[in-house]
Amino acid sequence: VGVIMNVFTRVRSLPDGRIVFSANEIQLPVAANDVQAEATLFRFRPDQKAPVSRLLPRSLEPTPGEWGLLFELSPDSRRIAFPDSEDRVTVFTLATGACVQVPRDRQGVNVSAAKGNLPSWRTSDELCVARTVTDNTGNVGVDVVMYAPGQDSPPRCISTEWPSALTRSLDATPDR
Repeated sequence: VGVIMNVFTRVRSLPDGRIVFSANEIQLPVAANDVQAEATLFRFRPDQKAPVSRLLPRSLEPTPGEWGLLFELSPDSRRIAFPDSEDRVTVFTLATGACVQVPRDRQGVNVSAAKGNLPSWRTSDELCVARTVTDNTGNVGVDVVMYAPGQDSPPRCISTEWPSALTRSLDATPDR
């Protein structure tokens, strides 16, 4: 595991003493072009002989994307939310390895995670996500939604009445 500390590096401690962190996976010896460009999540178990292991299985699709290192641990430490490689937000349950994605629920509108915005846990069971929306005419905006992973209810938009200047300011996508 190659950890290069920067302003985006996340490290979180779990109640059982494990530590979750984002890093690039490497194998030594390594050449400059061998380092994976995108980080993934690892866990550190100080009481184990092999203390570092991948947290997310290699088979996880989609994988954490360029913003995946910006994960957030739920307040009860049972779930991790992260932006994924398909510009969506994925929620990973630590105990089961199950993954769910925040659904794209607006018909006729292209919806993706607003780049550069972290998913944020409101409670242990409710996640707040800023999503970029593009309508059929090409107009771009941002919705802020609340989502309860594992429940059948769709995301609930909470920014419907917000001023457009405020929601536009939430989109950190370059060139917008």
